[in-house]
Amino acid sequence: MVTSALTVSQVVLLCAEDITSRLRVLEALSRKFQLHGDVDLLDVAERCPARFTGADMYALCSDAWMTALRRRIAANDEGDDGELVVAQSDFYAAVDSLQPSLSEEEVSKYERIRDQYESQKGTR
Repeated sequence: MVTSALTVSQVVLLCAEDITSRLRVLEALSRKFQLHGDVDLLDVAERCPARFTGADMYALCSDAWMTALRRRIAANDEGDDGELVVAQSDFYAAVDSLQPSLSEEEVSKYERIRDQYESQKGTR
């Protein structure tokens, strides 16, 4: 498999290591959700492991939405045609159930590749 340096650089950047980046990703992914007033996406971002990728964050939001749906079904809210409301507890359940898709070793490997690419870029 041939991978360009740009692609490798983009792969490394998929890990939102800082809270601000994770928060921005969560805000973007949940923008169409009806969020309960108790939802604090900053708190959710702080609970996410630093090596969560964009795909992990997507899975987190999908799982939170599905948890809200299961809660609604369990409460027999069949007649409620209103929008599904995702609560903080739904996000907590999702965070607790997910494992990062990249191991620490994989993240280190991609960071080394990125660093090599960055150092070579400066010598060209």
